[in-house]
Amino acid sequence: MNQNSNLIVNEALWEAYLKRAAQLSDKCHFRSLLRVFQAAASVRIYNRRVVPYYRTLLSACAVKFGEMKPENFCHLMQALSRLQYRDERLVMMLQKTALTWPTVTHKILVKAANSAAKLDLASQLWCKPLAIALSQAVCENTLIVKEFMNIKWITVVEMFDDATMINYLYRAEAVKREQLSDMRYSRHLQVVEMYVRLCKEESVWEQLDDNVKEFLRDLRSDEESAEDERERLKGEKKKSKERQRKELHKYKKRLKKYGEKARPLAVKKIKTQRKALSCELHGEVAELLVGVGLELMIGVKAGPFNLDMFHAATNTVIEVCPEWQFYVSDIEWSTRCAGDGIDIVNKFC
Repeated sequence: MNQNSNLIVNEALWEAYLKRAAQLSDKCHFRSLLRVFQAAASVRIYNRRVVPYYRTLLSACAVKFGEMKPENFCHLMQALSRLQYRDERLVMMLQKTALTWPTVTHKILVKAANSAAKLDLASQLWCKPLAIALSQAVCENTLIVKEFMNIKWITVVEMFDDATMINYLYRAEAVKREQLSDMRYSRHLQVVEMYVRLCKEESVWEQLDDNVKEFLRDLRSDEESAEDERERLKGEKKKSKERQRKELHKYKKRLKKYGEKARPLAVKKIKTQRKALSCELHGEVAELLVGVGLELMIGVKAGPFNLDMFHAATNTVIEVCPEWQFYVSDIEWSTRCAGDGIDIVNKFC
């Protein structure tokens, strides 16, 4: 669910909603219960007053768990991990889904593993089948790039053994080299590298070849350069806001001193593009000529000149002269240079 971040959450209203949902939980379909959890997770409603309601709703889900599919359980764990609500019934649910993880899609597998790790379920015995299924997908290189990049650091640290961690880092280097040249040094990869270097130096870090270590070093240096660039842009934006603030302050002082005669704020000029039709008469003449079968190029730019119409077949320039270009009761040009300019264009054409 999408939630406007600018809105203030009405906790009293949400508590009333969850209380009523808990009262009706034994009469609802499990999908309705799942939507209640997802709605609450979208705004992260969690306090001691709503915990009994969550417990009642989860008990109803446990009763109806036989109707659930593994992806429904995955979405339930996602909502609970966002709420940071832990419950012993989740272990029972993991037990019932232990044999289904090798059959689910990799997308659901990654999401379920991330959620289970965030809920501190990775150390549970019945979470091992989920960890084994994900480790097998990583080692066999069957995850697509997006699924691989969605693996969180807590999942790697809590669920992967040493061999899987090594394969994970090798796969990350291969993704950077072959498929994702603009790969960032994400927070999850940073934590994984720090964990490996501090806690798994002999069993994992020393087993990596120089290519992977160089890949991590390059990502760090690229991220530092990008961070410097972000800081520079942030500084420029701050200076620009400071200049605007000072200019506004000066304008207010001028307005207070001189009133309506005060010099206005400087407005940045925007370059306007020339329209293809210079005037209404131009449009009428062009429509008439095109109607008799002439193939014209309208509004052509020729070096420093803007031509009204150009007939390529005969290499002819056609200019439309509205009445304001002439003196009153005369056929002479009001601006001599305009006529000279058209003569020059005709000579070159």
